Amino acid sequence: MNIKNFKKIVDSNIEIISTIDHPYTSPPSHIFDAHSYLMEKYGDKILIMNWDVSLPGERTYRYDLITDTGLIAKFPLLYHYNTENFYCNQSFNRVSLLNLNCCINLSLEILKIKYCLPENKINSIQNYCDQIINLSQLSHNPTPWIYTKNLLINFYQLVERDNMANFIKNQYCNYWLSKIMIKWIPWCINNVEGELSVNNLIKNGVIVRTPFRLNCKVDENLDLNKKNNLIKLIIKGDIIPSFDVFLWSLYIAGIKHYGNDFGFFNRLGIYLKNNKVNDYQISIPGKDAVKILTLDKDYGILFEIKENGEILQSQKHYQNSKGSRINSLFAAVIFGGNSTIEYLKKYQRGQEERIVKL
Repeated sequence: MNIKNFKKIVDSNIEIISTIDHPYTSPPSHIFDAHSYLMEKYGDKILIMNWDVSLPGERTYRYDLITDTGLIAKFPLLYHYNTENFYCNQSFNRVSLLNLNCCINLSLEILKIKYCLPENKINSIQNYCDQIINLSQLSHNPTPWIYTKNLLINFYQLVERDNMANFIKNQYCNYWLSKIMIKWIPWCINNVEGELSVNNLIKNGVIVRTPFRLNCKVDENLDLNKKNNLIKLIIKGDIIPSFDVFLWSLYIAGIKHYGNDFGFFNRLGIYLKNNKVNDYQISIPGKDAVKILTLDKDYGILFEIKENGEILQSQKHYQNSKGSRINSLFAAVIFGGNSTIEYLKKYQRGQEERIVKL
């Protein structure tokens, strides 16, 4: 392994990298579980990498596209990103926050009547909505992954988990144009030969994803089979090395991985006929981040915008979201109030999932 070269090139003494994060606009509750666990178990030995070369998900819009209050269903007017470009090629759209207050007020009027909510419950929800919006505005940064980092720090401070806030401040980075992407991976491409070379792993089905993804148009006459050409484009950010290539580079460095590897280390171990390769994957699929808070049902109100700019409740049928998609930390605090905050203050992995009701 090449741990000394890695430390010199990346300028870091980390031993593990986690890839469970991406540029969330509203962090899901399982991220709280994972960050709490990783901080306690690994501390400054782990780097939390925000995978900012992914696409925002339409199905997971509550986490990827909007500032989620739990009150509003899918409404593109509130989207902070579009779904057609990688996060790293976008800027956070803060204008969407300006439309949020109007939708919150309308939602509360509807829910108050529908569920016969008392005035003190409406006031509590409004109060926590205001806190989440203020927190989001305070976190503003046009760069998606930095916005998420700020959001996490400010939320962890809100629920009085300053240790977790400091952990994110010190152990958090992104993938796009990081030292790992533009320095370490090019070093591996240039120096690793034989059975572990990137080309051999591609030929033998270990690297199954498109290994190098174009991020813009490049000269059609450029021979990308030549290492120098490929490396230059990676350094510029015109080509993005895939997740499999990233994991390959971790193995070359002797760095372990936390998060879903989609079977990469198992394929690599079979190829190398070495069972110890699996030791580099230190988390179990489905258990790397555990959902700890969820709403008991989807209370989101569906809205539409008229030609005159007026926002009204839509008469269209709304398909309620699955339980796995209504567990943002923001919505849990807005609906559960101080009870949810107290739960998060004391949370440790192993506690039962809490169901938050209106």
